[in-house]
Amino acid sequence: MTNTDKLELHDKIKAARDALKPTHQDAATTETKLTEKTEAEYLKIAKRFYGVGKDQNNLFPHDVESIIAKIRSVSKFSTLRKYARAVRHVALNELSKILQKLDKALSNNQHELVKNVVIQPSFDAYITLAKMLPADYKEGWTPKSKRKSKKVSLRGLPDDWREQMANNSVGQYHIPMLITLATGCRPAELKNGVKLILKNGAFYAVIKGAKITEHSGQEKRVLKLANNEITEKLKAYLVKDDGNPIIKVKVPNSISTHMRSVGKRIWPKRKESITAYTARHAMAADCKASPLNETYPDFVSEVLGHQADDTKSYYGTRSQSSSDRFVPLAVKSTKPVKKKNTTSFKKISKRIINNY
Repeated sequence: MTNTDKLELHDKIKAARDALKPTHQDAATTETKLTEKTEAEYLKIAKRFYGVGKDQNNLFPHDVESIIAKIRSVSKFSTLRKYARAVRHVALNELSKILQKLDKALSNNQHELVKNVVIQPSFDAYITLAKMLPADYKEGWTPKSKRKSKKVSLRGLPDDWREQMANNSVGQYHIPMLITLATGCRPAELKNGVKLILKNGAFYAVIKGAKITEHSGQEKRVLKLANNEITEKLKAYLVKDDGNPIIKVKVPNSISTHMRSVGKRIWPKRKESITAYTARHAMAADCKASPLNETYPDFVSEVLGHQADDTKSYYGTRSQSSSDRFVPLAVKSTKPVKKKNTTSFKKISKRIINNY
């Protein structure tokens, strides 16, 4: 092997090492820990885009331009971001493994073996894909469809829609549905388990949060539930059960499936489906219209289980509130809410300047 060949190999290996160093400070690295479920999901996505060998384990991302084009062909940015993260995560890990093998080969002066690995199209592809962040895929990409907010599912519902749902529900998902209506919890939080406690005449729901990261979500929150027709049904169930039960479901989507079925039975001509997120948006709307929201700025975020106050803007508006009968009397969560929503001052100050 000539010195020129060795220099070219050195440059390619250096490019691979540089690809493992993210250009953005918040980008994931090979040290980033994922849950077992996410790891498996990312690998499944990467296999779909890369192509696999006969043993279904070796990945061969030969045509990098085709992979990038396929990811950019999706309709929603949330999907693009997910695919981009999956492909990059697997590329980082595969490239890291290859570099470890190359280091060992170089230490044993196996230059021909190193050359055979480095000249493969997949080696260059891994380098490119390891450097590609979601923002890079977004360049030149346009969404083909807008995400439809579940806020619209509140339109046209009568003020007592929750009570009507409760009175027309039976079966194994009846109690989980009542908890959803009374608390606005996520379906995934019912998989974690919601504990009901009746103590000294007060009624509480202890919710283990979902979508928890270092910077988002509440690990646990306690709602002191208001007195209404639905909480009375839950109290009756609690007394009958003779304890403080933890209500769980195995499949979170089952709650929405049940609610969709009940809603269709009550309002067969209604176009918008009623799901668990309809109840969540309704809870947000009622909390935003409540006086508690004026005296306690973090009230809505804590009820919804958010750690960042800007995310509450994605949920129901004050104008969609029907009453305050479902608004919790108090809430306590594990972490303080972070103030990320600073746009209101910017908007107000801009109007003042423009109107001066």
